[in-house]
Amino acid sequence: MTSLEPYTRAEIEALGNEKPLRGVFCPLCNCFIPEFADLSPEEAEELKKHDTLFILKTLRKKTGCNLTWAKIWAQHRHDLPDQPTSPCPYCGVPLHPNAGQCLLCRMDWHNLESPVRLGDSIADQILDAAPGSTINVHSHSVYLLAMKFVKQQRQKDNIIIEFKK
Repeated sequence: MTSLEPYTRAEIEALGNEKPLRGVFCPLCNCFIPEFADLSPEEAEELKKHDTLFILKTLRKKTGCNLTWAKIWAQHRHDLPDQPTSPCPYCGVPLHPNAGQCLLCRMDWHNLESPVRLGDSIADQILDAAPGSTINVHSHSVYLLAMKFVKQQRQKDNIIIEFKK
């Protein structure tokens, strides 16, 4: 199981009032946009065409999600704008074009003549992990980078990235 799999009705019910901890992360509102196993891509696209109240009612009925999750999904029914990226020169994960350090591999190249590693590399943890391993990260930014890196480097190995506060 990857951390981007859609939520099942059983998972949603078990989580109760907790906010989603996986899905696409919105850096503007600092939350994850849940995906639902009970909502096909075609149904999601059709649902996005309706007004917010209709969306909220339909999502809650179809998926069993609470009002908070339905609101998060409805508020993000338009695709997030693509942001330009540049690859990290050390691990290749997409970063902001003007980045001077990578939160994933922990390399800092603000001084191009003497780059330094600022801590343990999560990129190395991902590369060295056994298939099916879980790697815990402690920030949303690192979570997003780790998910991209897993998708690039270890997509078929079922590496799970979990965000733990």
